[in-house]
Amino acid sequence: LAEAAASGDASPQHLLEVAMQAISRGQGENAKLLALRAAALLAQAEAIQAEKALGNAERRLQEGSAAIEQAKEQVSQAENAVGEAESQVETGKHKLEERHTEKAAVAEKADAIESQIADLDAQIRELQQKRDAEAAALADTQQELDEARAQEEAQQEELRRLESEEHTARETLESARQRVKDLQRKRVEIETAMEKARDQLVRRRSSLQEIEETISQVSASADDAPSPDDEAKRALDSLF
Repeated sequence: LAEAAASGDASPQHLLEVAMQAISRGQGENAKLLALRAAALLAQAEAIQAEKALGNAERRLQEGSAAIEQAKEQVSQAENAVGEAESQVETGKHKLEERHTEKAAVAEKADAIESQIADLDAQIRELQQKRDAEAAALADTQQELDEARAQEEAQQEELRRLESEEHTARETLESARQRVKDLQRKRVEIETAMEKARDQLVRRRSSLQEIEETISQVSASADDAPSPDDEAKRALDSLF
């Protein structure tokens, strides 16, 4: 029994078995001491588990905080991208309006020249030279019109591209904002778990200290005032 009580490698279950044997032999004080040592080992194991749980919670909290900062940075980048895309879209719309106005002006000019050609055709013999000059002017104007149309089409294509980029940027922004919300909710859960782990650790440490103090008192008075067998049995029953 003394070897079991002094051994640091004995398990709580083994100490309880030896304590039951001590009770059956009428060694009540030894049984109580063994039961208290078994309780101390159990409390120490629970305290170690609580410390591990607290460490895991703190690590998860740090990881969550880092993820939140990263998500916030993504939100900032997405907001900047949206702002830039909006500015480019507005610029594209303005340029498209300018091209549309230029096309209308050139088209109006072409219509006027065509009208003059129709009038000159009635006087073709007398005004042949003037007609040729106006026809040449029409050809030049038609080229300008074609170039204006090509620029308008190119600007429309650019506007569609910019609008697509703006849409993509908005989707990225919304995704980043949602991720920030999810990570913040997860952080609250981790902080709650960590607080529970702290409370459990405090309770386990307090229980271990009380048991160790009781063991010291029992060990000091074991030779002078042996307790009855039923007191040892009550100590064992308290563990269950």
